[in-house]
Amino acid sequence: MSDRPLAARWRELTRRHRVALIPYLTAGYPTNRASLEALHMVVEAGADFVELGVPFSDPLADGPTIQRASHIALENGMTVAGALALLRQARLGVPVIAFSYLNPLLAYGLERFAGDAAAAGVAGVLVTDLPAGEDPEVETTLRAAGLAVIRLVAPTSTVTRLEPLVRGAEGFLYLIARLGVTGPRTVVGDELAATIARVRAATTLPIAVGFGIAGAAQARAVARLADGVVVGSALVERLGQGLEPARALMRELRRCGGRQRPGGAVGAGPGAGAGVDAGAARGTFIMPLTHHQLATRAGDAMLVLGSGILAVVALDYRAWIGLWPAIPIMVVATLVLRTFQFGLGKYAYTSQVGLGALAGSVMVGPEITLLALAAGTVLADHGWLRRALRPAWINACREVVALSAAYGAYAVVLSVAGARGPLTYEGVPALAVFAVAYFLSSRGLAYYTLMVRGKLAPEDRLLVLRYEIVAYALTLVGVGAVIFSIETLPALSWPFVAAPLGFAGFILKRIVDEAIQAEEMNKIHAMETVITSNVALDVSLRRIEELAHRILDWTDFRVCQRRGEGFQVLYRGVASPRPRQEQEDGAGADELRAAVAASGVALVVPDALRDPRTLHLPGGARSVVIQPLMFAERCIGTLELEHRQPRRYGRQELALIETCALRIATALHLTDLRRPLRETVRRVNQQVQQLSRAAEVLRTAAQAMTDSMQVVGSRLADQEREVSRGLEATAELTRASERVAEDSANAAAASVSASELAARHRSTIEDAMSRLVALKAFVDQSAARVTDLGGASRRVVSFLASIRALAALTNLLALNAAIEAARAGAHGRGFGVVADEVRRLAEQSAAAATEAGQLLADMQQRLHEVDQQMHKGHAGVAGVERVSAQGLDALDAIVQATREAGDGAGRITQTAAGQRAAYAGLRDRMEAVAGISRSNRQGIETVITRAGDVAAGLEDLGRATQELADVVSMLSEMTRQFAAEEPGDYHSGP
Repeated sequence: MSDRPLAARWRELTRRHRVALIPYLTAGYPTNRASLEALHMVVEAGADFVELGVPFSDPLADGPTIQRASHIALENGMTVAGALALLRQARLGVPVIAFSYLNPLLAYGLERFAGDAAAAGVAGVLVTDLPAGEDPEVETTLRAAGLAVIRLVAPTSTVTRLEPLVRGAEGFLYLIARLGVTGPRTVVGDELAATIARVRAATTLPIAVGFGIAGAAQARAVARLADGVVVGSALVERLGQGLEPARALMRELRRCGGRQRPGGAVGAGPGAGAGVDAGAARGTFIMPLTHHQLATRAGDAMLVLGSGILAVVALDYRAWIGLWPAIPIMVVATLVLRTFQFGLGKYAYTSQVGLGALAGSVMVGPEITLLALAAGTVLADHGWLRRALRPAWINACREVVALSAAYGAYAVVLSVAGARGPLTYEGVPALAVFAVAYFLSSRGLAYYTLMVRGKLAPEDRLLVLRYEIVAYALTLVGVGAVIFSIETLPALSWPFVAAPLGFAGFILKRIVDEAIQAEEMNKIHAMETVITSNVALDVSLRRIEELAHRILDWTDFRVCQRRGEGFQVLYRGVASPRPRQEQEDGAGADELRAAVAASGVALVVPDALRDPRTLHLPGGARSVVIQPLMFAERCIGTLELEHRQPRRYGRQELALIETCALRIATALHLTDLRRPLRETVRRVNQQVQQLSRAAEVLRTAAQAMTDSMQVVGSRLADQEREVSRGLEATAELTRASERVAEDSANAAAASVSASELAARHRSTIEDAMSRLVALKAFVDQSAARVTDLGGASRRVVSFLASIRALAALTNLLALNAAIEAARAGAHGRGFGVVADEVRRLAEQSAAAATEAGQLLADMQQRLHEVDQQMHKGHAGVAGVERVSAQGLDALDAIVQATREAGDGAGRITQTAAGQRAAYAGLRDRMEAVAGISRSNRQGIETVITRAGDVAAGLEDLGRATQELADVVSMLSEMTRQFAAEEPGDYHSGP
C-alpha cells in the first residue's frame, strides 16, 4: 500500500484496532451552506473518511433518497466545480473520496477534474458506472494526478472476476452488501460473511461495506466482518430533516461497536480472518478527536483552568486587597489596549495587552494583574467588540492561564537565582524568562486552535509570526518604559509619560495596520493574474472569491450585474446559502442596489437589525456591504457581502472590499471587451470556412467543366469525322442517283420494246391456248376408257377367284373320296384312282387360275397407274379454258403495265436528275457543317485550356484559403488565451 492519505489513514486505524466510519454526503444538499456545515459535522462526529457525491441528473445506481438529494442539489446550482470548491472551503482533516458518475467528469474535462480534485484535497475517486478496467485511460489520468482509484465489488463477483478487479484497485474496496440500488435496510444478509471471505482471499486491501446500512444495528453487524462501514441513504435522509437529526445518527454510529475481523490488521493478507474468533480484539467507531473537537475541548479546558485560577486568586484576597485601587486602573488599561487591537489576517490579531500584563505583574503582583486582565478582556470583547459572553470569557481565561504559566516560570527562575527583587541585576534572567515565557504561552494558546483547525495557511503563518515578534518587541519597550517611569519618576509625571507611550502605540498600530494591509494587497494583486488568465468569468470570480476569502470573512458573497434598470445575481459564493427568489429579486434589494449605483458610493450597514434600510431584507444578516462595481465612472454591477455578526466590516475591510470590487469590475469589463473579439474571430472563422467550401466547390466544378469540355471536344472530333463520312456518303448518293437515272432510262426503253413484242405475239398465244383445250378433251376420253378397262379386269379377277374356290372344293371332295376309297379297301381302289385324278385336275385348275389371277393383277396394277396418270393429266389440263382466258387478260395487263413502267421509268429519270441537284446542295451544306465542327473543336480546346487555368487558380485559392484558415485558427487560439467563454447567464452591456 502506498503512502497516500488513504493508506496512512488505514494504517492508523489498524494500529488502533478500529473500524472505519465512512459517511456519504451529496454536495449541495439540502443547501450549499448546509452541505458545508454537514461536512464539518460528520468530521466532528468521528468520520474517518468522507464520501462526497457529485449530483447527477440520472443516478441509476442510487435509491430514491439520494436521487431526490441529487435533484435538489442540481436545483441549488451544484456542479462538479461547485463540489470541488466546497471541499476547498471546508478544508477537512480526513481523506475525502469523490463519488461520481462518469458523465459529469467527462463534461467537466477528465484531466481538469483530476488536477482540480487533487488541489481541493480529494484523496480518491469512485466512478460508479465505470467497470473495473473498462477504460484504462480514465484510471491512468486519475492516478497521474495522485488520486486513488476506488473500485466497487458486487456480491455476485466470482473468483475469476475478482482477480482482474482487485489488480488495479487502490485505497480500499467498496463492497456492495446487496444487489440493487442504495437505500437503508433493516437487516444485513447472512451471505455477507462468505462474500467478504471470498474477497479477502483475492486481495490485501481493506474492505468497506455499503448499501443498506440504516442504523447502529446494521453497522455493528458489518463492523464485525469488514474494515469499514459506509452510511449513505440513511444519513442523507436524516440530513434532509435537519443538521441535528444527522448529527444524532452519527453519534449513534460512533457509539456502536463491532468486532474487528480476526488477524487484527487491515489487509493482513489473503485468507486472513476467514472465520470469526470470539477472542478477537474488539473495535469501535469511537474515533480520535477531530481538529474541531480538539479545539472545542481545548477551549473548554481553558475555561475551566482559567476560571479556577481566578477563583483561587479571588479567594486569596488578603494578598491583593491592599492594592485594590490599582485594579480599576489596570482594567481601564487592559480595556484600552485590548480594544485597539490590530488584525494580522482574517482570523489572527494581536494587541498590546502584554504591556499591562508584564508591567503589572512586576510592579503590583500577579493577583491584581490577573483580576484586572480578566475583567478588562471581558469588557473589551463583550462590551466593545460585541463578542458573545462565552468566547469573551474563554479569551480572558486564556490570558489568565498564559500569564500564570509565564509568571510561574519567572518565579522559579527568580527563586533559583536568589535575586533580592525583580528590578535587580540578579533578576534580569528571570525577567527575560518571564518575557519569553509570556510570549510563547500567550501566542501559543491564541494560535493553537487556529493551527489545529487549519485556519492559517503556511504563508499566513510566517506573516503572523513576523508581526507578532515586531509587536511584542515594541511591547517589551513599552513595558520597560512603564517600569522605569513608575520606579524613577514621580506620580505627577506619569501622565506625561503615558501620553507619548499612547501616541507611540497608536503610531505602531497604524504602521502595523498599513504593513499588514500592504501584505493583504499583495493577495489582492494576485487577482490580476486571475483576471488576465485564460479562464471563464465564473472561474475567475470563483478564484477571486478564494483569494478574497483569505483576508475577508462573510456568510454570503454575491456579484450582481446591472441589466438595464435592474440587477441580476451573476455569481454566488460557494459557501453562500441556497438562493431564494425574494432574496435575489426582492424590491428592497433592488432599491438599495439602484441607490448605490446612482451614488457610486458603497452602502455599509453595521447592524441590519437597527438600520431601517435593511430591515425588510431576508436572510438574517447583521453586517451588510453593497459595493458598486465602477468602471470608467459607470456602475456595471455590485459586490455584496453579508455576515451574521454586526459591525464586521471596518475601515480596513472596506478598503479591501473596494479593491476586490475594482478587480471584479475589471474582470467584467474585460469580458465585455473580449466578447466582440471572440465573436469577430468566430465570424471570420465561419466566413473562412465558407470561403474554403466555396473554393472547393468551384474547384470541383471547374474540374468537372474541364472533364465535360474534354468529352464535348471528343464528341466534336467524332462529329467532324462523321460529317466527313457524310460528305463521302453524299457523293456516293449523287453517283448512285446518276446510275438510277441511267438505269431508269434503259428500263423505259425495255418496257416499250416488251409492250410492242407482246402485242405482236398475242395471236400465237391464242392458238396455243385452243390446242390446250382440245388436248384436255382427248385426255378426258382416254381416262374414261382406261376406267372401263379397269372395271373389266376387276370382274375377271372375281371370276378367277370363283374358279380357285371351285378347285379347292373339288380338291377337298377328291380328298374325301380317296379317304372313303381307302376305307373300302380293294373295292374302292378304282374310285381312289379316279379321285386322285380329279384332285390333280383340281390342283391344275387352281394353279392355272392363280397364274391367270397374277397376270390380271399385274394388268390391273398397270391400268391403275395409267388411270392415275390420266387423272393427273386431267387435273393438269383442268381449267385450261379459264387459264387461257386469264393468260390473255394477263398478257393484256402486262402490255398495259409495260407501257406504264416505261412512263414510270421516265419519271424516275426526271426525279433522279432532281436528286442530283439536291445532293449537290446537301454536299455543300455538309461541307459547311464540317467547317463549323472544326471551329467548335478549336473553341472547345481553347475552353479546356482556360478551364485548366481556372482549376489551377482555384487550387491556389484553396491553398490560400487553407493558409487563411490556419491563421484564423492561430488567432482563435490566441483569443482563447485571454478571451475564455463567459457563463451562460452572463449578459454583456449595462
